[in-house]
Amino acid sequence: MRPLKLLSLLFVTTGVMLIPTVVRAATFNTLSGYTDTNFNNDKNNGLFQEDWVTEGRAASNNWDQAIWNWTNNTTFPSSTAAQASTPWPKNVSVPITITYNNGNASFSFNNQTISANNVTEAARFPNGLNTIYIRTRSNNDGSTIQLNNISITDSLGTFTTNLNALSNNSLNVDYLKIEGINGNFTLTANATFGWTTSSSPTDSRLAFQVKMGANPQAVPEPLTILGAATAIGFGTFFKKALRKNQ
Repeated sequence: MRPLKLLSLLFVTTGVMLIPTVVRAATFNTLSGYTDTNFNNDKNNGLFQEDWVTEGRAASNNWDQAIWNWTNNTTFPSSTAAQASTPWPKNVSVPITITYNNGNASFSFNNQTISANNVTEAARFPNGLNTIYIRTRSNNDGSTIQLNNISITDSLGTFTTNLNALSNNSLNVDYLKIEGINGNFTLTANATFGWTTSSSPTDSRLAFQVKMGANPQAVPEPLTILGAATAIGFGTFFKKALRKNQ
């Protein structure tokens, strides 16, 4: 093999090898001052497509655990995929697990698991899910909901954060965002509900939601683009050089 052809093969192979090996890992960010209005604006502006949601709430009058399904990107869910009434203990840190596997979802705490199949529409999410918003809400004075020890495991490994989602007292909403999720995933955390009244708040006045979906505008990492450019660039250069030497 001619030296020029050998170099051509070497550089093109190097560029191609960069493409699959440089993938973005999951990152965590608290969204200071971020509100439900901001979240809905992001949806309306195409920055987030909502797919399905798990909710845990300290509701003394109704269900306490649910999976909601969105078949579009509206403000309200299209259907309730699963529900259960498993009261949350007061002022106790409870491990939760949320799992997504090939379009099927499950949500577990206190040995109670609910699940829903086919929660993702392939047409809406051709590249899968890559983003999660964790939302906490406290609507009563003296009430607190906190999610901490948050960890996510996807196709690239396990990623953890010291950040937490915390809402306390009246009319307080907090958001934490996880980006760069790859493939199927399992999210774990500890959830703690607290209140000062004799019974827990009603409905979703004290609750957390974990909103799964995708940012359609997510772009490849710079080094991934560099890898592709390297392969194309060197391929073009050596092709021209080979023509001159023939």
